[in-house]
Amino acid sequence: RIEQNMFEAVQNGEFLLHYQPIVWPGSGKVCAVEALMRWQHPTGSIPPGVFIPVAEHNGLINHLGAWALRCACAQLASWDALGLDVGYISVNVSPVQFRHPGFADSVRRAIKDSGISSHRLVLEITEGALMTDPEAAQDLLTELRALGVRFAVDDFGTGYSSLSYLRRFPLSALKIDQSFVADMMDSPHARTIVFAVLSLARELGLVAIAEGVESDEQSQLLAEQGCE
Repeated sequence: RIEQNMFEAVQNGEFLLHYQPIVWPGSGKVCAVEALMRWQHPTGSIPPGVFIPVAEHNGLINHLGAWALRCACAQLASWDALGLDVGYISVNVSPVQFRHPGFADSVRRAIKDSGISSHRLVLEITEGALMTDPEAAQDLLTELRALGVRFAVDDFGTGYSSLSYLRRFPLSALKIDQSFVADMMDSPHARTIVFAVLSLARELGLVAIAEGVESDEQSQLLAEQGCE
């Protein structure tokens, strides 16, 4: 049923992007946004955890992913025209979409059509997508990095966790998974993992981004530990 509704939803324009702010610790100033795909079905919102796996299974994720890239880049250009200062936009990439032969071309088209500078687009890739075929992943990342596109490892620490890829691939940022951030105030183990990732990112010259910060206490602790 979800699969059938999904094809109709594409025709009806039911998919949309929400934009999650990425802020500087301390000041709380928005420095960027992350684009998040949502499905507003007539009967109610359908969570990404439900429809993304179905889209990956039936191949529709390639169409949706390319649309999300175009829409996100166009939105950044629109904000520029309004004089709003949003440094860059971050877009999640499905492992299925990442392995599709036309992925690099879809990135190029989104940048060209919107007119934004390529360095203002950050693609979020999971560890699993990188490690499924490391040789192909390295070639693709190198190709897009030459254009100026940057890359962040999404949900760091929850996937393959093979640290060798951190020095192998042209990465710019590590994203600390929200499960660690949510537990770090009450769990010494979660806090230790967060601090370790921050230290690792710092030593490797990567930006550290904490996901799912919901309280001033979390924000303050992350800022004290040098989370950018």
